[in-house]
Amino acid sequence: MNNEKRIYEMTQSELNDQYRNVILKQQEADQAYKLMGSGGDKKTKKSNWLNFEKAFPPMEMEVKKIEFLRLINEDEAKMAPETKYERVANAFSSAYPAYSPRGHLPITPAKTAYERYKTHYNTYSDLSDATLIAECEKVVLNSPDGPEYCFHIAHLTDEAWPEAEGRIAESPWWSYMYAKMVLKGPFLDGEATIATSGQYAYRYAWFVINGRFVQGEQAISQDPRASFFYAQRVIGGRFVLGEAAIFQAETDSDASASAVSLAAEYRKWCIKIGTPIVYSSNTVNVGVLS
Repeated sequence: MNNEKRIYEMTQSELNDQYRNVILKQQEADQAYKLMGSGGDKKTKKSNWLNFEKAFPPMEMEVKKIEFLRLINEDEAKMAPETKYERVANAFSSAYPAYSPRGHLPITPAKTAYERYKTHYNTYSDLSDATLIAECEKVVLNSPDGPEYCFHIAHLTDEAWPEAEGRIAESPWWSYMYAKMVLKGPFLDGEATIATSGQYAYRYAWFVINGRFVQGEQAISQDPRASFFYAQRVIGGRFVLGEAAIFQAETDSDASASAVSLAAEYRKWCIKIGTPIVYSSNTVNVGVLS
């Protein structure tokens, strides 16, 4: 609890440092976990772990990490393989107690604050503890991963959070999610950011505003799949700006089968709506409405 309380007293700079430390430790644990499951001969494994120690040298205070690395380098001939595996797995869990290989998010200050907020809200179904709420919101608003957890708080309460919209608007994904899941309508402050991502700009047009999102069409046009669905589901006709990206697969020898198929489907779509595109070695009609 002392560490949990301490984050609520941190400055923004301190929160940034804490966030970076958590992310670095997550990356370190992830690398160690992958090495534990990797194959190769004894020499290769030893070399890999030596490189790991160079990249993440243990500090004197990291006793559990030192013990983990000692076990890793212990001669397998001295114990049964299953015994070593069990001991190494336990040592890994002790060295990296916050790590989970199953997609759990790193336990950053913002995540800690959000989980505390969520526990209170789910327990009391209100925001009666003003001090607790203020502490949690301060951490979330001032953390590098603030856009994500600002969205989660707004989604939890199912209410707009105007004070956090500036942070949410820093991320195209969380801006789109905030518009779709919380506002259930346009998020004007986030549109400039959403417009930088072809996929999220298309989704914003289709799922949120139910119409063309002109501001995002340049980004959409760089993504063949987003362009295809934007044409079909949003415009209901040709999306001329995105046709170069859609048809690039037809002249790219390294294009995937799905990309080539997408181009063919778009041609069929254009025939269906009465604006066929003629095949040409120089794509004469691409990008031009006849």
